[in-house]
Amino acid sequence: MLPGTHLHPQRWPGFVKTAVKSVCTLIALNGLLLGATSASMWNATGHMITASIAESRLEPEVKAEVHRLIGILAGFEPSFSDMVPAATWMDAIKEGRQGLTAFNDWHYFDQPYNPFGLPGVKEPAAQNVVWAIGQAAATVGSSEATDFEKALMLRMLIHFVGDLHQPLHMTNRFTLEHPDGDFGGNLFEISGGDYPSSLHAYWDGTAGLFDFVHADGDWRSPVDSMAAVIEAQVPYPDSALLSDRGSRGIGEWISADAATWALESYRHGVNDAFAGIEPGEAPSAAYESRAQEVVRQRLAWGGYRLAAILNAVVKSGMEHAR
Repeated sequence: MLPGTHLHPQRWPGFVKTAVKSVCTLIALNGLLLGATSASMWNATGHMITASIAESRLEPEVKAEVHRLIGILAGFEPSFSDMVPAATWMDAIKEGRQGLTAFNDWHYFDQPYNPFGLPGVKEPAAQNVVWAIGQAAATVGSSEATDFEKALMLRMLIHFVGDLHQPLHMTNRFTLEHPDGDFGGNLFEISGGDYPSSLHAYWDGTAGLFDFVHADGDWRSPVDSMAAVIEAQVPYPDSALLSDRGSRGIGEWISADAATWALESYRHGVNDAFAGIEPGEAPSAAYESRAQEVVRQRLAWGGYRLAAILNAVVKSGMEHAR
């Protein structure tokens, strides 16, 4: 089992209460959750493409319940009242004047890539994105959580499944220059006129595949068009992409799958993101072509998997509530 992936389902209410307390404090201090901001991670475009793909595959009753839960927090910022822009919400609340950093570690699973065999490399935080996905899924699918708790954890779940599929959110490279890690390529500088300054930002920006779309602007038409292109290029695989739940609880089941998907992203980080480019270089045409191919696959699979998770856990939560 990967570090930090073991769940203790009996502990999730405490996890939820901590998250709710942090967000409620932000509401009290600011009067609203967020304003216009540019999101990082998969940037707003990537997160919204993943959410758009997932939304189109939700079962009708699940889609209605997702929209109801998203609406519970929509009053604080109407621009994020739809599932698709709400996918960027977890980035937005940590930036600008809001500065809510309590959840920072939950966006990543920094599995060490140690090509030089350096001693004592740092292991990922125990409360990482794999752990957070399991906890959020357990909450949304529970019989004990309130609607407010489910609404908060749903937004986290949607966002974190997107983050999980960004290769440099799952890979931390250790080198002589960066013996404490490069934080998923954040310290890996690249050059080039139109490129971001770091490898991480380059991949967050879909490796130049799509232009940035603001979540608080006119997003529907461009994002849905991008999602349709991705789905046409990367069709849904024959496999269900989700493991057999068996006797495991929702959180343990989803966490186990998330750990597998994190390993996929890690392999892409090692074999595609960090391969074929050196610090200070601009991405070559061959590098960019390969990176965009990976981006297409990760966005598509993230969307397909998010839909499968929501169809399972939201339905479970609805059944418990009856």
